[in-house]
Amino acid sequence: TMRLSSTLLLLSGIAVCLSLQNETELHIGTLIPHLAVDYFGYKNAIELAAETIHSQGLLKGYKLVFHHKDTLLTAAKAIQSLIEFRSMNSSNAVKICILGPALTKVAVHTAQLASIWGTLQVSYGASSPELMSETYPKFLSMAPSSNSVNSAVIKLMNFFQWKRVALAYDLDVKYKSFYLPTMNAFKDNLKAKNVDILIEEGLDMTKNHKTSFIQNLKEKDARIVIALLENDNLIKVMCEAYKQDFYGDRIVWVAYLAPIVFKSGMNYGCNETEFDTVSEGMFVMNIQFFRTDLKKTISGLTVSDYKRRMRARHFRIGLRSSIAFDTAWLLALSLNASLEDAGKMQQLDTEKARNDYFDLTQKLRERMISMDFEGIS
Repeated sequence: TMRLSSTLLLLSGIAVCLSLQNETELHIGTLIPHLAVDYFGYKNAIELAAETIHSQGLLKGYKLVFHHKDTLLTAAKAIQSLIEFRSMNSSNAVKICILGPALTKVAVHTAQLASIWGTLQVSYGASSPELMSETYPKFLSMAPSSNSVNSAVIKLMNFFQWKRVALAYDLDVKYKSFYLPTMNAFKDNLKAKNVDILIEEGLDMTKNHKTSFIQNLKEKDARIVIALLENDNLIKVMCEAYKQDFYGDRIVWVAYLAPIVFKSGMNYGCNETEFDTVSEGMFVMNIQFFRTDLKKTISGLTVSDYKRRMRARHFRIGLRSSIAFDTAWLLALSLNASLEDAGKMQQLDTEKARNDYFDLTQKLRERMISMDFEGIS
C-alpha cells in the first residue's frame, strides 16, 4: 500500500508539473519609476498582486508574466522602455497590456505611442483629465481623476455657499501637464455654478509671482483662495500671505492634491509657527489611497494584511502602491472574463492581424471599465 501511495504521489507531482508547463503565458509590460530600488513599491505591489491572483485560482490554464522596465520618471526613458517591449521576441512579446506609468507628464507621451500600436495602457498613477479624452483611445487609469477632487471642492463650496473665489495654479514645468488641465476643468465647474472668479493666476516661483498674487488678492478683497499648487510652492505663497498680513478669520485657503508638509531646511519665507498662523482654518482636499474599513478584499487581504506583506518584501509602502496592486487585479479579472480573447491577443501577429488586435484590446478595455470589485484602494 505504501509503495502504491508513493507511486500515486509521484504521478500526481508529474501531473502538476505538466499542468504548469502547459499554462499559456500572457505577457504584460510594466513601467516603474526607479525600478532598481523600486522606490515607490509599485513593482512589489504588482508582484504581490500576481501571487494573490494565483492563490485565488484565477486564470485557469493561463499565467501572467510581468516584464518590468524603468521610466526614471521621464518621458524619454518611458518611451524607450515601451519600444523595447515592442521589440521583444514574438513568443514573449508584450501584447496584453502595459501597466503604468506613474505620472501624467510621462503618460501623455506613452499613451499616444501605445494607442498607435493598439496596445492597452492602464496607469496606476496618472490622473489628469486630459488623459480621459479621445486623444488617448487605448488609455485607462485606476488612479482617481483630479476631477473627483474638483467635485469634492465644489461640494465644499456649496456647503458654505461660497460664490466669489480666487484661483491659483502651478506653472512649474514639472507639473504643468497635470495642473493646467485640472484647473481648466475646475473653472468649467465654477462657471456652471455661476461662481464669480475674482482672480485666476498661474504662479511661477522663479519669477516671484507670489508677491503680486497676494497683492491682487488684497486689492480684490478676496476671501476664499483655492490653490492647486505643489507642496513647497503652496507653502511659499502662504508665507508671502503672512508677510503681507493676508490672513485671519475672514480668509480661507483651500488646497488640494498637496500633502502640506513643512520641510526643515527649506527656505519658504517664513517659519513653521508663522505658517501655522496663516494656515489656520485651511481646508486640504486629497485622495484616500487605502480603504478605511477592515474588509477582506477580492485578493483575500485586508489593508492591514496588504501592508504587512508589503513591508515583509519592501522597505517602504508608497501611497499609490495600493492602486498598482488593484490595477493588476483589474487586469486579471478582466482577462478572466474572456480567457479565449486573452489567448488570441497573445498569439496574434499584431502587424498582420492589426484590426483583430485593435478589436481585442478594445474589448478588454471595455471589460475593465465595467468591472466592479473590492480592492485595497
